[in-house]
Amino acid sequence: MTASATTWRRPTTGSRPRSRRARPPRTRRCARWCTGGPYDAEKQYSFQYGYAYKRLCSLTGSFLDNSSFSPFRGDWLEMVDEGLRALRITAVSVAELGYYDGLPKGVPSYDLPRCGEWTHEECLEALEQFERTKREGHAPPLEPEVVDAVMDVIGWLRHAQAQPGFGVVGFVS
Repeated sequence: MTASATTWRRPTTGSRPRSRRARPPRTRRCARWCTGGPYDAEKQYSFQYGYAYKRLCSLTGSFLDNSSFSPFRGDWLEMVDEGLRALRITAVSVAELGYYDGLPKGVPSYDLPRCGEWTHEECLEALEQFERTKREGHAPPLEPEVVDAVMDVIGWLRHAQAQPGFGVVGFVS
């Protein structure tokens, strides 16, 4: 399995197209996807919606370093969460980025990719928790790989902090 993360701002509803000229077929396919598309939620091809959503996020957001998460096995995301909790960071959960119900409501998916989202406010709260832990000098012993992954997460949070309104969306595929 691999995990990836992107900073992303949810689009506002009611946005108007930039041009009234004829749209290329690719845009029509995207519009079809956004309005329900050709696949039923229960059919074998519905996973394509999740990958289309992942692609849209990658095109409209910023890729975040995921070297500690790609590839991974077993309960790695839960191990990183344990490291975050040991550092008293509870506002975000890496494992939640891999849950099954993270795609926006109405987007069908079969199994992969799974995704989750941290709001800008959750990112700011997690960073405050990290800074508080540093000020208090709390440094529990963690495995080096977990420390690397936690520092990647802190980097994601700082990236989101620098962009007001942006959060983090993560995918497991």
